Amino acid sequence: MSLIHEIHAQKPAVRYTLFGLSLLIALSLVGIFGLSALQRQAYLALHTDPGDQQAYDEAVAARRPKPIAAFVRAASSLTASIGSVFGWKSDAGFDTGGRLGNDQGGVHPLPLSE
Repeated sequence: MSLIHEIHAQKPAVRYTLFGLSLLIALSLVGIFGLSALQRQAYLALHTDPGDQQAYDEAVAARRPKPIAAFVRAASSLTASIGSVFGWKSDAGFDTGGRLGNDQGGVHPLPLSE
């Protein structure tokens, strides 16, 4: 069954609620981008000095979220966490066998059965 058929199979109240939520999200996104563009145009119209315009653009760029940087930071953190489980980083917490002769902290390897 396709997605369109699944949507049509829902109750009208569910369909109207989902439509209303999607409309609210779409209008909010358009409003946010529209208001930020209007704010920039108003500032640039009122401040004709190029130095002020440059400073405003730099301040706005510094406040702007950077989703790619956030994604890279999350991916590197996740990779580090997974790497510590599999022993990719030897000092991350799990002993992979390379440091079994080291008896720090009172941890001793169990004797092998004969």
